[in-house]
Amino acid sequence: MKELRYRATTTQTLRTIQELNNAGRPNILFAGLAITAEAAQSAYLISRLHSLSADHITHFSNSIEEAISGAVKLARHSRATARTPDQGRSVLIVDTSGDLQDYFNPSRSPASDSHVPNLIFVASFEHAMAVAKSRDWCAIITTINESDDDGCAAVLSDVARSQGALYAVADRRPIAMDSGDVALPAAQIGCDVRIYGENLTDYQVPFGCFTMSYDAYKVWNNPIDAFTHSSTFAANAVVLTIMIETLRRKGYVTREHEQVLARIRNDRRTRNMFFGKYINPISTLVMESFNHDFEFEHAEGGTMTLRDGRRLIDCASGTGANLRGHNPQDLYGEVLAVHDPEKNYVKELTEKLYSITGFDDFFPAVSGATSVELALALAQLARPERRKIVTFRGNFSGRTLAAQNVSRYGPQRSASLPDAFAPYYPYVTFLDLNSPTVAADLSLALSDPEVGLLWCELIQGYECIKISEDIQRIITQAKVRNSILVGIDEVLTGVWRASDTEFLYHQSTEIVADLVTIAKPLSDMTLPIGGCLVRSSVVDEIASINRDPANTIELLRRRYHHNLSAHIALHALDAVDRPDMQSLRIRERTTLSAGLSSIAPKSRLYSSVSGSGALLRLTLNRRYFPCKPNSVFEELIDTSLEELIIDRCGVLLGRGRFFPAVFPEEGHAVRLVAALQAGIPEISVLSVYWNLVSKLARLAINAFYRRYKPPQLIKPQLSGPIAPSRGSDEWEARPKERSFEE
Repeated sequence: MKELRYRATTTQTLRTIQELNNAGRPNILFAGLAITAEAAQSAYLISRLHSLSADHITHFSNSIEEAISGAVKLARHSRATARTPDQGRSVLIVDTSGDLQDYFNPSRSPASDSHVPNLIFVASFEHAMAVAKSRDWCAIITTINESDDDGCAAVLSDVARSQGALYAVADRRPIAMDSGDVALPAAQIGCDVRIYGENLTDYQVPFGCFTMSYDAYKVWNNPIDAFTHSSTFAANAVVLTIMIETLRRKGYVTREHEQVLARIRNDRRTRNMFFGKYINPISTLVMESFNHDFEFEHAEGGTMTLRDGRRLIDCASGTGANLRGHNPQDLYGEVLAVHDPEKNYVKELTEKLYSITGFDDFFPAVSGATSVELALALAQLARPERRKIVTFRGNFSGRTLAAQNVSRYGPQRSASLPDAFAPYYPYVTFLDLNSPTVAADLSLALSDPEVGLLWCELIQGYECIKISEDIQRIITQAKVRNSILVGIDEVLTGVWRASDTEFLYHQSTEIVADLVTIAKPLSDMTLPIGGCLVRSSVVDEIASINRDPANTIELLRRRYHHNLSAHIALHALDAVDRPDMQSLRIRERTTLSAGLSSIAPKSRLYSSVSGSGALLRLTLNRRYFPCKPNSVFEELIDTSLEELIIDRCGVLLGRGRFFPAVFPEEGHAVRLVAALQAGIPEISVLSVYWNLVSKLARLAINAFYRRYKPPQLIKPQLSGPIAPSRGSDEWEARPKERSFEE
């Protein structure tokens, strides 16, 4: 059995988390789309450690597999713009360890029938050279493991370029001490995309990223694609800080780098500029124009404090990851100070989850998407001859390659082009819950003997729409009659968020699930974690079918075995699984629900309240906002309205959805409802439209200004103990002209 990927937690890692927690540093914000100093610093540093002359765009994720998934999506989208057929979007992956094939195709299905079709794996560079010239590849990805030679990866670069294929290098090697070049080793290999994983955090915490040339990124540099490649835990401030400290400890952060990092941290304009330059140009422009480029200074409980002193009631920033509020005060004394690196906290967390849910087994993950990937893999292994999956439009289960198979028709457009990331798993049936024949359609679909899995959210998270009891009944009957596995995505609804009485929402329905994914609140707003709860019967089926059951199952179980994340989750669950905390939870959500129900009828802005428990949404009044659900226009209206709510109410919302802590501090809901009742009557329908028009005008002017008067870079003025080294080519950002806002 292979070693665990994460190393024992060091004192330095514990100290870093403690310092950020004590300082009240905002951590998990807006699914990685918030403009934060840590993100801008990290992306700037990664770009500079690859080139001093060319800039790169970096996207953050939670593992090297998620980062590779992003690179494949980038390559396929680029080919889609050239109208390349699905069969012309094959990707060659060179991996001498075999780990990636275990991940993307654990059932060893034919490439065309895998959950991620048309990924071709080879285990040697010699084989790769022969295969690389055999067809027109969409992308060639070379994984460099510890025993691999850089030279082989460089040769494959020439082959990829000769074919016009995107070439990516995934460097999995431990980061050695800098030899004096102040560049990461993979910088010497010519490629379009460079991919890293937990090696950039010295295998301490979950992490992944891919950094790409501007030319490779251009397909995503538009208002739709710029916002779609993110995840809840990406750009976690704790993880990014540990990454920067790892590079600093290894000698890669120069004095010139330090000066720029400090400037990013202390100056809003510089932070924004570097975020736009190295992470996301379009989203930076939009967030600045709509005043969403917040300077979060401090976060504690349910309150976010901005650098200008404003205090906001937070119902959005964790995008559902908030269990007890920001920066729980007992984290150091009850977790970090007593953490034992030799103890198996994953096992203890599994036992805790069993006691709460009755599920026999738990497979750890590092995000909601990787939890879903685990569930889909386990279902396929348990039902190898029943390949078909039935799910619903409006379902969202993540954006990675496998997870998007059940998210293709989710609440928001996943790409600017239809089927940009094709080919998809070919055996998925999507049903429309709004169709008058959905009940009959579902019964017919589930009667197919080739269907092995029914997958869904029982409350579709974006719209907070419940699946009806009639549909639930059909699912229950089909499970018994046709021996279909039932998988429920509870990444957003689980951990007491949507149910008044149960840990998992589906436990309050008649459905008995076989596989359930959970993630967001387990993090306790600290470190990425998720997982798949599984019935032992499913694991037993896999063991009875698979030729090497122990190895396959254990690989899946151990892949994301991270003791510190499990310890944090275990402690958080213990802290709230008490009668007094459960009573507090019920009181707070009762107050919130009643308050929102009183607000909606009195306002022209909203027509109703949808959802359950603490997963609630104020629904726009279509009479005054006749926009198609989940359209760009609705997104703009929501954004305009949210800005007005921040200004008039001091409340942070996420597209009308409420994501307060599941267990908030006493009185949080009273303050929240009072703020909304005082401020919402001041917001008229006309003011929403007027604000939208003014912000779109500002957006257009800012875009024009940036295009024709881009910010210039000037030499940093260094003083004190930090001074530029001889021959420094490092620069600090500062706008040459006064900005439009001035």
